[in-house]
Amino acid sequence: MGKKAEPGADEPDGGPDEDPGKNPVAKSKAQGKPAEEAEDEDEAPVKKPRKKRDDDSDDEEGGFGDEDSEDEEEEGETGDEGEASADEAKPRVPVKVTLPEERWHVAIKIDEIQEALDLVDLKKLFGAYMTIKKKFFDDLLTTMPNVRHYSAGKAIESVGGFDKQDWTKNSWIMVMAKEAKNKVVFWMLFKRLEDLSGMLVAIGPDAFAESITGLFPDDPDSRSEYLKKLMIWLTIEPSRWKGVGVFIPNWV
Repeated sequence: MGKKAEPGADEPDGGPDEDPGKNPVAKSKAQGKPAEEAEDEDEAPVKKPRKKRDDDSDDEEGGFGDEDSEDEEEEGETGDEGEASADEAKPRVPVKVTLPEERWHVAIKIDEIQEALDLVDLKKLFGAYMTIKKKFFDDLLTTMPNVRHYSAGKAIESVGGFDKQDWTKNSWIMVMAKEAKNKVVFWMLFKRLEDLSGMLVAIGPDAFAESITGLFPDDPDSRSEYLKKLMIWLTIEPSRWKGVGVFIPNWV
């Protein structure tokens, strides 16, 4: 009924691990002056040597050092490493990009509301379609009944490909979501395969496609990883979203 899409990335995986911070090394303990020298110096009080304790080694290794060590630790926390961490925490700023012209055209009808949506062909945008394992769809369907702002139903009236062909009679799934905090809206058009896995063939709207491409202008793999994370968040973080809809064709 349509062209066979090329396999792309695997199922969504988890987020990156965070790099652990580095603790500054404690400074060695200062030694006291000998008693003979202290007697000749009237202005300087005698500083007795520190008494050896059984837990001295623990102090040196565990961070319970003398005042000099504590001062050095405080300086280390506000030094270059702190500035580097602040730089890494800055959000990415998307660069201006030009999207490909190829669009999928999806007409949906929900109750009495009809809308025509244009989505960017993923292969033209990323270089390949993405293969999505059956588990994603199973997890999404398992999550939906327990969340009030998730909904599902028949809504897809027609699907037209960027090649001007009518692809309506394929098995389609449209996911539409709106993020609660940043109000980001995105659409994902999946073609369901015979083994109940899926192929992500298009995304929209244009502002969402531009944002992903602009965040990773020279790195299609990172764009794919970003989409995978969104899919995972749909299934495990319902509170992240203001609304999520999963729709299938009306003819099914």
